[in-house]
Amino acid sequence: NDDLSLAEIAENYDITRQGVRDIIVRAEKTLEDIEEKTGLIQRYHRTRATTAVLRTVCDQIQARGQALGNDPVLEDLCQQLRRAIDVSSTATTWLFIGLIVGTVPSLFREAGKEGRSIGSWVSMAVCAGAVFFSLFYVGRVICVTVEPNFWWYNFCGALWGMSLVIPGMTSSSVMMALGLYQPMLEGLAHLDIPVLASTVPGLVLSVLLLARLVTWFFRKHYSIAFHGIFGIVLASTLVILPTDYVGLWEIALSAVCCIGGFLLAFFMARLDKRIQENGG
Repeated sequence: NDDLSLAEIAENYDITRQGVRDIIVRAEKTLEDIEEKTGLIQRYHRTRATTAVLRTVCDQIQARGQALGNDPVLEDLCQQLRRAIDVSSTATTWLFIGLIVGTVPSLFREAGKEGRSIGSWVSMAVCAGAVFFSLFYVGRVICVTVEPNFWWYNFCGALWGMSLVIPGMTSSSVMMALGLYQPMLEGLAHLDIPVLASTVPGLVLSVLLLARLVTWFFRKHYSIAFHGIFGIVLASTLVILPTDYVGLWEIALSAVCCIGGFLLAFFMARLDKRIQENGG
């Protein structure tokens, strides 16, 4: 595992330095072509991001359950889902999808709280179509691998800020679809200055610029705005649906994880309701 210079490699193999450089360039080009066709690195980052999110969710649910008294069913569910996360990355993604699906009924009810109009359905369809086809084209058609940099981290910060000021908005699935969620989380966790310097400005600007606009728009056009958010949530979830499976066992495990994610979301809603009741 020696870190050799081009000159040292050339001397060891009795070739020129230019020959060594040409081989390295061709190898890099081959690896880039493989990634363009398979998207393995992007899927790896997406899986790590999903795993990190789900472990955090399980920890939060257990902590809330312990605050209200241990629930053995909830405790066992979290333990079983943690084991599934370690076994299959595809099942992990389905668990995350199940968590989102579990919030869909309440989100849909909230969207229709002030009624539904033709404009509401148009808003949902337009937002869902724009997000789905954009992410699908980038991730599945042209298989672009997004390399984290200043502008992409800025974009993540802006998405994060939007999720803070827009009710029901989720940024995780969009960042996961682009393979940016895990690199951003790791950078923030390690207080990486370049990541902080690019993510925080996007977040702050997004909040400052959108807070009043979002408040005004929801006050004037609540149903249209909320149905648009609902469409974004649906589309960003559909685009991360796994399509490759090792075998029938992984399909079965994925189905179990999806149901488990749905149940986790249900328990989370129930715990939140109990916390609000106890707080009141």
